[in-house]
Amino acid sequence: MNGAPPFLLDLNSEELYMLLTLYDHPERPVIPDIRFNLASMADANAEKEFRFDTEAVCILLARLSYPNRNYDKMQSILCVQ
Repeated sequence: MNGAPPFLLDLNSEELYMLLTLYDHPERPVIPDIRFNLASMADANAEKEFRFDTEAVCILLARLSYPNRNYDKMQSILCVQ
């Protein structure tokens, strides 16, 4: 190892490997901050992307988030509308 710093010459192969891979972090891609706004989507676009209009997608999302709150749970048990 010509030109290596002297402290690297005193390490065994395992210690050298650990030292060299300690700061080897992969570059992570930048994820854009895009918000999904269903209210701004037209029914035709929603049907094209989801096969349902915006009202049906809202109902589906509400059912997937069940139980949303204890109040929602209580309403479904008591059948209050």
